[in-house]
Amino acid sequence: MEVIAGPHTGQRFELTGHETYTVGRQPGLHVTLPGDAGISRVHCTLAATAGVVRVTDHGSRSGVFVNGARVEQAVLNDGETVAVGSSVFRVRVPAPAQDATVTLGAGGTSPVLGLAGCPPVVPGYRVGDELGRGAMGVVYRAVQQSDGGTVAIKTILPAVAPSPLVVGRFCREAEILGRLTHPNVVGHRASGAAGPLLYVVMEYVPGEPGSAILAREGPLAPARVDSRRPGARARQRVRSPRRKAREPAGGPGGDR
Repeated sequence: MEVIAGPHTGQRFELTGHETYTVGRQPGLHVTLPGDAGISRVHCTLAATAGVVRVTDHGSRSGVFVNGARVEQAVLNDGETVAVGSSVFRVRVPAPAQDATVTLGAGGTSPVLGLAGCPPVVPGYRVGDELGRGAMGVVYRAVQQSDGGTVAIKTILPAVAPSPLVVGRFCREAEILGRLTHPNVVGHRASGAAGPLLYVVMEYVPGEPGSAILAREGPLAPARVDSRRPGARARQRVRSPRRKAREPAGGPGGDR
């Protein structure tokens, strides 16, 4: 895929693999074009499935245009153009070999979530045990290699990663989390892509999952949820059962 117009003219992206890839201005995406102000932070996705390459707009401000026509989603053929912001790509889709999948990926890196139960590989982090999972993602405990600090890393499940809708939702969640600063919202540290793997690095909050507390004790009194000792905010936060990344809280006595 080559940029043929716009501030990144001449830049090429070799996308290989059977995956979904993100395009936008946000650092860490598979295709990042920071010099084009007309591109949204997470603008669209490109997906390759069973020999078909598809582009999907993810609510961008300026839209996605294939051969000059605005689309919400479209199948791409070899040689067609895709315009996002002021940038125009020419897409090359090689005919798949009989035993091969269509190539679309980032820099030839290999998939990292192929084996069930195997922690992913995220550059700069030592990924450890699984903390929880939901319909879309898995959260792992990890150690940041630069300072030895413990963090939580959320990734997309292998079974849903090829879905452009899920990838867009995951990227929007990471973007929104990065804007939030509140005592009851887990802190955002970083987000990005490692080959086909999308991930979000968050503050690690020790304690028992909120879902386990609710299952055992039922609804919590507001005073218990809101009571926080000075300096112990992280220990008193309760994770929503639907948001596994919010690694949660013990009771009034501290960690459990």
